[in-house]
This record gives sequence, structure tokens and C-alpha cells, in this order.
Amino acid sequence: MNKIKSLNLKDFTKFKDTQGNIKFCEGINVFIGTNGTGKTHLLKLLYAVSKLISTKQYDEVEIKKTFMRIFKTEKISNLISKYTPKEDYSVVNLSAFDKDFWIEISKNDTIQVSKLEDKVFNFNTMYIPPQEILSTYYEFIQIFENYKTGYELIYYDFAKALNRLQPNKIDNNLLSISNFVSSKINGQLVKNKERFYIEYPYGKIEAPLIAEGIKKFSTIDYLIKNASLTKNTILFWDEPEVHINPRLLSSMTKVIIDLANQGIQIFISTHDHLLSQQISLLDEYRDLSLQKKEKIPEIKFFLLNDSNEGSKIECGSNLTDLQYNPILEEYLNHHQKEQSLFNETL
Repeated sequence: MNKIKSLNLKDFTKFKDTQGNIKFCEGINVFIGTNGTGKTHLLKLLYAVSKLISTKQYDEVEIKKTFMRIFKTEKISNLISKYTPKEDYSVVNLSAFDKDFWIEISKNDTIQVSKLEDKVFNFNTMYIPPQEILSTYYEFIQIFENYKTGYELIYYDFAKALNRLQPNKIDNNLLSISNFVSSKINGQLVKNKERFYIEYPYGKIEAPLIAEGIKKFSTIDYLIKNASLTKNTILFWDEPEVHINPRLLSSMTKVIIDLANQGIQIFISTHDHLLSQQISLLDEYRDLSLQKKEKIPEIKFFLLNDSNEGSKIECGSNLTDLQYNPILEEYLNHHQKEQSLFNETL
């Protein structure tokens, strides 16, 4: 089964010791938490390891280079947690694809990995970063390949995915998701040579003139049509809500659910109340959905809390399983402030 099952970290960036507390589901895995708790670190780490496994990259020099380019760090040893100054190593244990893997990063700036058997892993990885690059993807590829840039490898990988040619045939179920995206923007994302456009009923508009949220949402349409997103994809999506209006965000949630229902394992980090609540409600009222014969994927939430000993992780099937929700807490604080201001006018 091409799924990531669990992750255990010891002295890796924000995490002193997760004590085997990170067990993932096969559907949608949602990371929430305040800024600086390590949500994106988890996404990047899972992506980095999955990328290395899918490409069967075993050379430790190349693995080190990949990690440094994904995390954009000057030294690989900078990934070792600062919460234990005397610790000489950072250890990553990952259970996935019916195998166990480990990675060890040392303070002498080296990296060691467990060796994989000669097994074919039939999956691909996709990381969708917060900022869209639809307007500049081609120029970005040229700059990244020829110059030293401040961008992370995930943006280059994303740009390369956008540059793939479309195959002759697409899975019908995934194509229906692509068509849903097109219907919501009342247009279709197309590429002509090195430029993207959206074809509307009234004409074609080039990507730089299109709203950021529309470009970000329509990207899903194109990634499906050029087979960058398939049923064998593991999808990592960092803050899907960026640039998205709440009205369109509901459609974004539906796309995430539909992709998971097609067998795509999804990892999301989010700060958005609406997105997290919409996903949570599906699990909270799962029995009602089953009565209606609606297909709901497996869902799991991970709350990252900062502490003096690094980030602690709490997990549950939905938001009601978590003892603390920083997103909801701030909304309640806002409501109380508004109520207090209203009371002062009486």
C-alpha cells in the first residue's frame, strides 16, 4: 500500500521527541497550530523522504543536498533540534509503503539513511506551496537551474510539474474533479507554449491578469490533466487557503475530499477556520453521511503546541477530539470583543 503510516522524530528542528505520537491516516491529515510550531517542517520532511523513496535515491551526498534544498538551510546539521544542545544526532523514523526507514543527521554535518531493497514503489509526490507561480513558472525553472536563488526546491519541483505535457488519457473520476474546478471558475486553464491562460466563454485571459485565488484553484485542474496528480500521488499542500475567498474555499474543501476519495493520501497545514471546520464536520457527522450513502475519507487532525521542550503533538479524528484549538480560540476572542463593544453602546 502506497501510504505513509507513521513518523517518529527525535531532536529534529522543533521536535525534541515525538515518542511515536504521529500516526497518519490513509485519507486527509490536517496539521494545525500557531506560527512556528513546525507544521511546514513536517510537510517538508514527509515530502523529502517520500521524494527520495519514489526516485530510489540512495546516494547520501545527493540525499543531503535534497534536504538542504528543500529546507533551504546552510548546513544539514542545522536541522538538529536546539532544545537539546548536547545532542549530537537527529533521528527520523518513518513507516511507509510496508517498510520502515530511518535517517540520521549528525552535528558533523553528515547524513545517513537506511538502505532500501530493490523494490518498485509505484507512487509520485506533489508539494503545492503557499504561493502560486503560474504566471512565472517557466522563467522560474530557467533561473533555478542556472543561478543560485533563495527559493526552496519545492517551488522548483512544483514549476516542473506545471511544465509536464498532458497525456492522451486521464482517469475519469479524476477528470470529473478537474471539470468541477473548471465549472467553479467558469473557465479552463490552458497552456500555450510557455504561457498559461484561462479560457472563459467571453475570451482568453493570460495568467498575470487573473486573480491570485483563481490561479491557485485552477492549478488543480491542470495538475490533474497533465497527470501530476494521479491516484498514486501523495499530496502535500501547504496552506491551501492562501489567496482564496471563503466562497471559493468551500469548493476547495470539496476538491480535497474528492481527491482523498480517489485514494490520494493528503497532508495539509492550515490556519483557516472555515477549511478546518468543514473537514472536521465530515468526520463529526460521518454516520449521517453514511446514511445518505456519501463517501467520506478517513480524516485525522494534528495539533502542534509549542513548549519549552519543543512542539508537542495532539491528534484526533476531528477538531472536537482536541483539547485546544488555537484557530477557534481566536475567533471566540474576537466574538467576545465584539460583544463587549456592543454592550458598551447600550
